[in-house]
Amino acid sequence: MWRPLISNLPVRCRLLSSTAPPVTVPSSPANISYAELGVQYELQIQAFLSQTLGIRTRHIGGRADGGVALRGEWPLPPHTLTPDNKTPIIHNVIVQCKNITNKCPPNTVRELEGVLARQPGNLGILACTRPASDLARHRLHASTLPILFVMVPFGD
Repeated sequence: MWRPLISNLPVRCRLLSSTAPPVTVPSSPANISYAELGVQYELQIQAFLSQTLGIRTRHIGGRADGGVALRGEWPLPPHTLTPDNKTPIIHNVIVQCKNITNKCPPNTVRELEGVLARQPGNLGILACTRPASDLARHRLHASTLPILFVMVPFGD
């Protein structure tokens, strides 16, 4: 399950942390490449977002992915309807996944801001294996773009 670390902020700077065990990904040989580890983490995040937040995504990642690992839609729960009370609200999402060993640095936030600036109308989700550094959290709060940060440890 996830919990908001800062609950009184608008969704553009809501920080999330995973308290549930990591989603399990298929086991791999010890000699797996960094690229394959990255793909495994992207697939883990895809499962995590689907299971915990109901975000439907498709895997895009690759050498020329333009900074987008996953792309999809986030239909909000039925009680959050548009003003006409008939149409569900659906956000288009772009997900960047960072399988890193240190705290998530501010340049990862700036990278996602660049992607969102080139593709307006999307909610950005930055998924990292480690917490955001103080400077990255500051960048998340200062951003004028809609960004959601989630920290999900890499599966065993």
